[in-house]
Amino acid sequence: MLDCAPNSGGVRYVSSAIFTCKTSHQISQLALTWFAYFLWPFKALNWYSTFVAQRTEVPEQLPLHLYNLRRQLFYQQNYRCPISGMVELGHPKLSSEVMCILRTHHILQRPIIGEIDFFEPITREIIHKYINPGVDLNSVPNDDPSNAFACELNTDMHFSNFRMSLKATTNADEYTVETYGQCLWPRYFKKVVTFKEGTLRPDPRYLHLHACVADVLQKSGAARVVDHILKCLPQRRRPADIVDLQGVLNILGLWYSLVAAF
Repeated sequence: MLDCAPNSGGVRYVSSAIFTCKTSHQISQLALTWFAYFLWPFKALNWYSTFVAQRTEVPEQLPLHLYNLRRQLFYQQNYRCPISGMVELGHPKLSSEVMCILRTHHILQRPIIGEIDFFEPITREIIHKYINPGVDLNSVPNDDPSNAFACELNTDMHFSNFRMSLKATTNADEYTVETYGQCLWPRYFKKVVTFKEGTLRPDPRYLHLHACVADVLQKSGAARVVDHILKCLPQRRRPADIVDLQGVLNILGLWYSLVAAF
């Protein structure tokens, strides 16, 4: 958390939390708290949302507002994935280029699904004090270009799994592409992405929040732990089944193992 702190406020927040710990046990409990209430909610939420999206991505089956978003993103991006440069399959004027079926990728997922809130008050406090994005997480849109872009499947998977992020440069609407670990088709991924001026573009705050979470997950190694836990729950496909980390680990008999690991 300290190594990946995105700003001076985040550094002060993490440093103060560590400084108040007087014993190694307290440090371990602090790390476990960040794991359970900061990293787990984001990964679990994206894991569930990706599972749902896989069943509803067929354009003809999309709700009207998501179908309209898809068309809007295509027009805005000239039917091209901004990360890989691949073009929507069947585009008549770009048929000589590498083509694929573009998917709608949401940068952030809404934390409240039905009656289940993936982000408890402590999660929201950590997000606010560590990243301070100035984002109302409950109002993150799922049908607006400010929180979405169209991309090919591998890019969508890497972003959803926090294995790729976009980090702002000093130039407006320009981002460097950061990948974590091995990626599929790395030769297709650009190093720098610039969103077209004069169009509705992704909100920089959403991309910043996503990048901060990706940094901590991947550089701490916590992403591998979360992935292993989620793989043990192949039949649990409801938000209530995965929202509570301790409940999940109790079911799997792994809670005390995780506590001991910290």
